[in-house]
Amino acid sequence: MVNDQARTPVFAKAIRQALSGREGELVVLDIGTGPEALLALIAARAGAKKVYAIEAQPEVAELARAAIEASVAAGEVPAGVVEVLEGFSTSLELPEKADLLVSEIVGSIASGEGVYATMYDAQQRHLRAPHHPSSYIPLVVETLAAPMSYALHHPALGPKGFDWEAVRTKGPPPRFPCNSRAVQALAVPQRLECIRFHEPLPAPGSRLELTLAFEMCAERMRSAERDCFAELVAAGAPEEAAAQVAAQVGCAVSGVGMWPRLVLDEAESLVIESRGADGRAQRSHWQTVLPLLCAAPVRVNPGDILSLHATIDLGAAIDIPVRYALRGEIIHDEESADDSRN
Repeated sequence: MVNDQARTPVFAKAIRQALSGREGELVVLDIGTGPEALLALIAARAGAKKVYAIEAQPEVAELARAAIEASVAAGEVPAGVVEVLEGFSTSLELPEKADLLVSEIVGSIASGEGVYATMYDAQQRHLRAPHHPSSYIPLVVETLAAPMSYALHHPALGPKGFDWEAVRTKGPPPRFPCNSRAVQALAVPQRLECIRFHEPLPAPGSRLELTLAFEMCAERMRSAERDCFAELVAAGAPEEAAAQVAAQVGCAVSGVGMWPRLVLDEAESLVIESRGADGRAQRSHWQTVLPLLCAAPVRVNPGDILSLHATIDLGAAIDIPVRYALRGEIIHDEESADDSRN
């Protein structure tokens, strides 16, 4: 995060805002502090009374201690304010309860780095006011999702004879930089996960289920077609052939793309979008994860509905991965289908 100009300044602003006017009063807990102890040191500079920086990997914990010592030597933070604790937060006892928990343990699928189990435990044991919004930065993490086209999934563009069924059923699912134009959202994104840290969280081992309905958007489908056409022409394809392939890409669903969104404060004035707020491609530290729903792209028309049922099985412990199962059905809009046939 040291060089991440999209995330780090927003985190720093949120931390300074939380500590402003209460310098020397608050105990801060940083879970997953990393080699630079970045958020822990930001909190110390902002006036935290004490910062407990937790790191599970021994070699990373040593680097964090070195970073803290360097900051103390430079006169940036007082000695003894930041203390590194080694291990998983779920297996450690803090010397005292924390007033503010800061962390960046959000995966490209928000819960992919154990955030459910970590925050459930923190609510139970580590925080002075576990159900108050002021106790967390970020306050909410979400996984947004949308049906997506995937250019290389199409026979005309992808590798010949590639076994897409194996990718769909055996994984792991394809991942893309969030600014990649190889994948395009064909409907308005919706929340697949919304994890509010100050609210009661499901216990480890729980199963979550939800159903979402996505309506295919004509404007987004045209945008996907235009972007695919531009990419193909830039790669040297003849315009007529590029137009034919791009038209197929823009009106076919390959899977459901997923990416995270972080809300750092109660007013939702400090938000980190890994893709654009509407799902458009943009540069990001995170990736877009695309579980394929089918071995070959499925044609859709504007107004068609993708009904998606998702099952999320939470690991029973911090080191047991969350498991996701997705099942989708295309419900065709008869009027749009009739128009397309005409």
